[in-house]
Parts: sequence; structure tokens; C-alpha cells
Amino acid sequence: MRSTSSRRRWGGDSSQRHGTTLPAAVELPLLHPAVAAVALGARDAAQLDANLDRHDKGVPAELWSELVESGLLDPAVLR
Repeated sequence: MRSTSSRRRWGGDSSQRHGTTLPAAVELPLLHPAVAAVALGARDAAQLDANLDRHDKGVPAELWSELVESGLLDPAVLR
């Protein structure tokens, strides 16, 4: 089994391969029914706008599939 740090790096690599980083990081916790919101920090208005733009692009379904196939994401999370 991979270490936590290698799984984290691999998951980040998958996100970058699918052209997304922030959206996946924000959407993943929101898949859990106990999570109602995710708060993002921003150092200025430009970073806030960039975060919103990246979030609006969404997460490709292929990323979730790749994370499930690699064992980094439990498929039950996506139900």
C-alpha cells in the first residue's frame, strides 16, 4: 500500500492531468453528506476571482473514475 504522502501526491498528479486542482479539493469533501460547506481563503480579490473561476470549471467525471480505479477514492463516496 502507498504511504499517505505518496497517495496525496498521486492524487494531485491525477487532478493536474485532468486540468483541475482546486475544484477537486473543494468538491471531494462536499461529496460527504455531513459536509455542508467548504470555506476557501483568499489573500486578495484577484485570488478570490481566480478561485471562483477554477471552481466554476468543475471536476471531470474521468478524474473521479481514475481516483476510484487507483484505490485513492472509495466508490461509495460517489453515490
